[in-house]
Amino acid sequence: MIAIYEILHNCRVAKPADIDAAVAVMVKNGYGLYGLVNNAGVVTIGPLIDTKPEEFDLVMTVNVYGPYRMTKAFTITAHASIRFLDQDLALE
Repeated sequence: MIAIYEILHNCRVAKPADIDAAVAVMVKNGYGLYGLVNNAGVVTIGPLIDTKPEEFDLVMTVNVYGPYRMTKAFTITAHASIRFLDQDLALE
């Protein structure tokens, strides 16, 4: 059980390989999710015009693609609902 906890705990939503590994462990061990909370998020501070492209890519990867990938990947193991928690993010 500890190996599953470590894999899920260390799953980085910006890394598709981490998500795939977490799902593979769940499926291999016959575990299913009874809930998935998409709560990862990053923010950059300052005017959007001053945001570097790599910073903006990170924000989009974690805040948009992360929940999309997690939901899509873990739906096969889910026995219940999936929830999204958002952060208040204002772009100037």
